[in-house]
Amino acid sequence: MMMTPPTIAHNRIAGNLERLLNAALDRFDPSRLATQRPGIELGSITYRPEPDVGMIDASYDAGQRFVDRPYLLAEIVSATDDFPVPGTGGRWIDVKCEIYRSHAPCEALLIIEQDRIEVRVEVRTKDRWQSAQLAGPAAELSLPTFGLKCSVSELYEGTHFSLASALGRGPEVHSSEPTALPGDIGSLSDPISPGSAVDSRVGACPCRRTGSHFAGTCASPATRPAGP
Repeated sequence: MMMTPPTIAHNRIAGNLERLLNAALDRFDPSRLATQRPGIELGSITYRPEPDVGMIDASYDAGQRFVDRPYLLAEIVSATDDFPVPGTGGRWIDVKCEIYRSHAPCEALLIIEQDRIEVRVEVRTKDRWQSAQLAGPAAELSLPTFGLKCSVSELYEGTHFSLASALGRGPEVHSSEPTALPGDIGSLSDPISPGSAVDSRVGACPCRRTGSHFAGTCASPATRPAGP
């Protein structure tokens, strides 16, 4: 049975985060590494989510698939993450994050949107989880515990957002009402600020497939000169 693969943007964001974390860890703490889709023993019998990126110990055995000590877990939000989970009253992304938070070794969570430039950062403190919302490419992602400091735009390199920037097109800002997440999931009860989205016409332009799309010069089929 064929499974629906993640979007290319999803994979690019996961790859960017993996690369940025490993570059930081090489300098800051070589005893750890970041990898995509690690098998994590989370202690949950009912639900067994698989994070998109995880930070684990750099020492592992040949053939090993699972670890029980993830230090950072990240999710790139997909359409299926908005599906409700029966019996919980929450969305799948919320249920996954609650399981991650309850796992003692986990020190930080990253929830990265792929349809807008927005990242939620959650960090475990002595007695609770603290969360922050980062919106826009110029926002700074800083995780001193892991030696990571980068701009949010670096997570989106190679996606349609960075393409639009390279073409000189700024993102269009779409205003909407803030969305409040379920109040029974710790710090997730804080309202989420609306993000901005890039002009979808850039991503939809057929000229991109031919490599001839340039800002301000793309001719629509109605205005493009006819061939001989």
